[in-house]
Amino acid sequence: MNTANNSLKQKQLTHPKYRPDIDGLRAVAVLMVVAYHAFPTLFKGGFIGVDIFYVISGFLISTIIFENLKNATFSFAEFYRRRIKRIFPVLLLVILSCLVAGWYLLLVDEFQLLGKHVAAGIAYISNLVLWQESGYFDTASDQKPLLHLWSLGIEEQFYILWPFLLWLSWRNKLNLLLISVLTAGLSFGLNILMMHLNPVAAFYAPYCRFWELLTGSLWAYHSNFSNKATFQHLKLFNRHLRSISGLVLLALGFLLINREQAFPGWWALLPTLGTVLCISAGPKVLINRYILANPVMVWFGLISYPLYLWHWPVLVFLRIVNPSGFVHSTRIIAVAIAILLAWLSYKFLEKPIRSSKSSTNIVWVLIFLSIIELTAGLAIYFRIFQPRNNAKELQPIFNDISEAKSQVALKSVKFENETFNLISSGENISFLLGDSHIQQYIPRVDELIKQKSTNYNSVYFAIAPGCPPIPNVFEDNAQHLFCTQFLNSALKFIENSQVKVVVIGACWNCYFIDQTKPVKKNDQEFDYYHLNNGIRENFRNGRGKELALLELKHLLEAISKTKKVYLLLDNPFGDELDPKYYISGDRLAEIKIKPIVKTIHLAADVIAINAEMAKMAADIGVEAINPTSEICLDNRCPVLTEDNQFIYKDNNHLRPSYIRKFATYLDSAIVEKQD
Repeated sequence: MNTANNSLKQKQLTHPKYRPDIDGLRAVAVLMVVAYHAFPTLFKGGFIGVDIFYVISGFLISTIIFENLKNATFSFAEFYRRRIKRIFPVLLLVILSCLVAGWYLLLVDEFQLLGKHVAAGIAYISNLVLWQESGYFDTASDQKPLLHLWSLGIEEQFYILWPFLLWLSWRNKLNLLLISVLTAGLSFGLNILMMHLNPVAAFYAPYCRFWELLTGSLWAYHSNFSNKATFQHLKLFNRHLRSISGLVLLALGFLLINREQAFPGWWALLPTLGTVLCISAGPKVLINRYILANPVMVWFGLISYPLYLWHWPVLVFLRIVNPSGFVHSTRIIAVAIAILLAWLSYKFLEKPIRSSKSSTNIVWVLIFLSIIELTAGLAIYFRIFQPRNNAKELQPIFNDISEAKSQVALKSVKFENETFNLISSGENISFLLGDSHIQQYIPRVDELIKQKSTNYNSVYFAIAPGCPPIPNVFEDNAQHLFCTQFLNSALKFIENSQVKVVVIGACWNCYFIDQTKPVKKNDQEFDYYHLNNGIRENFRNGRGKELALLELKHLLEAISKTKKVYLLLDNPFGDELDPKYYISGDRLAEIKIKPIVKTIHLAADVIAINAEMAKMAADIGVEAINPTSEICLDNRCPVLTEDNQFIYKDNNHLRPSYIRKFATYLDSAIVEKQD
């Protein structure tokens, strides 16, 4: 009997001794993130709390794996059973709460997006889904209740791959330290590389983030195999100095890092190294013992996981319910509600389930509930299940807002590590360069080629959302670091002799009107600027706009020497063009439609920038195409088509179906007939 009991004990995973100072570090991490999300203009570097979590997770998980591999007690079944009991309960509760709140408060398109994010969250691929959307720092992010699950996705992907890699390496008697160092080094290198090629990918891609978790793993290796480690005799420095240095690095990261920097990149070394230094100092040093292990810090550390899960949905839904009243006092109330929900979740859900001895039954129940929520998310995404605010009179607006992008067979073409899209027809090439305001014309090109009434050029789209196609123009947004390289590659591609026609267009209204206005209080808009020879001129309160227009003039003039060039001016924009503008009412009560205006008056600044850019093109012999003159009549722009459908899908993008049918003003430029 004793032998059987001993055998059973050997199959149980051993776990590292509890360290209250690590819970204190968790508290630092979660409080940073909550502060940033509640008050982003005050605590600009708070988002590095996620990076602190990564190091802690990497250290603890790797410690468990290393210890149990060394003791021959590692079990995949037990490892993942514990992870499920730790992660699933509160996550399922938060997602269920979001589904209920979303059903009651959200509009059809918002609820559909929530369904997509629910399914992604349950499948632990939120980071991959959000990667394809607008980005963590985008202004639309504050309308996504489950945005924060991206970090959980990366952790879970690490939990799937890393244990298997270590187990496989151990089984084949490979050097675990070498494997850890090489994997961390490769991940860090990809992180640096992708910050220049695609900053959004660097933020969300697991292979660009694993090095942060592996930083904790390296110290876990040292802790478990110090007698065998190659650095066992290295005396880095005193434990107390390590603790102090770690907190200093965390403080520097909190104060110096903001969303304008290239993050993660090199900047992420501050929170990761700071965290590993604090962990390596041990629980007995003064700072760790009396500050990090302080009862208040430990309490926040214990509820850090549910607090992280609750705080963002609470903030988002309060903002949606009362956007105009989302002031500091409301945000403080939201944080207090999140803390209360986190404590209740920890005390009555997370803690009881984690300490429960009936692991197998609980795990299967949690998996079953996950499948139900995953199915619910998919049903919502495919509009099988609709929200409360789904009145019949709202349907036309919802249909126009959420009109699916026209299904166009685009081919991806790689050129100098950049990706262009191709609609193929002829041997010669028409090249369209710009941002989403060039991208919106894909359906028209597709329609013309499908007609096959004549031969057309092959049409390439070089699309970089948020990037003005102008040399020496930049933005204080790390996610747009790729713009310069993308533009350089596109301009090099244009040199190809097969390129006969070049069309350059963009949201000129965005850059030369919106981005030149003074920033409002608490506005988080990024600044565009012109930079040449080390001299920076902002678009706001500077000469950036004038210099950018001059750069654009020189670019068009240079290309026109060998190509036929068109300057595509911007289409009209304005809030009254947005279908959602006409949705009114109380989210807590009833949503209604207010009267839809027939036309809007074209703003004077739009008329002015169109005239200025048209004159610039004429001066250098480049043909300007003005959508405004085709869409509007006598400076009055229609909101609806003749059959009462909205022309726009938001306040500045034309609907795909409208583009496909009515954007004839672009035809001669984008699909010139071959001789």
